[in-house]
Amino acid sequence: MEKNEKGQVSATQEEMERATGNIPVEVVTEEKERECAQEIMEFQDMVTEFEATYSIEELNAIIDLTQDDAPNHPTREPARLASNQIFAKLNVLAKETNITAEKYDELKKRWNVLSNVVGIIDNRNGKVDHNR
Repeated sequence: MEKNEKGQVSATQEEMERATGNIPVEVVTEEKERECAQEIMEFQDMVTEFEATYSIEELNAIIDLTQDDAPNHPTREPARLASNQIFAKLNVLAKETNITAEKYDELKKRWNVLSNVVGIIDNRNGKVDHNR
C-alpha cells in the first residue's frame, strides 16, 4: 500500500483482497462516476413514455385489488413493471453517476408521482393506496 500526495493510503485490488481474507472487494473509483446527462435524458424519456402509455386517471381509479389479483390486472401490472424500470434507472443515476443531490431530488419527485399513481396494495383490506 502506498500514500498519495494527500497522505491517503491507496491499495491495489489484490492488496484489498489479501487484507480482507481474499474476499473480493469492489474498489470505488472516481472513474465509476460517469457523466449523468445522458442517463437523465433516458430517465426523462422513460417518464414521458410512461405518461403517454398509461392513463393517470385510469390507474388512480383502481382502488379494489387483492395481492393475488394484482399480477393479472391488465392496466396496473404493466404500469407497475414500467415504474420499476424507471426506479431502477433512478438508482443507477444515484449510484453510478455524478448527479447532484438537487437534480436527484427533482427526478425522485417525478418518480414518486408515478409510484403513487400505480399505488401499493394494502393486504389488510385489498385496497390500493395511491397516497404514500
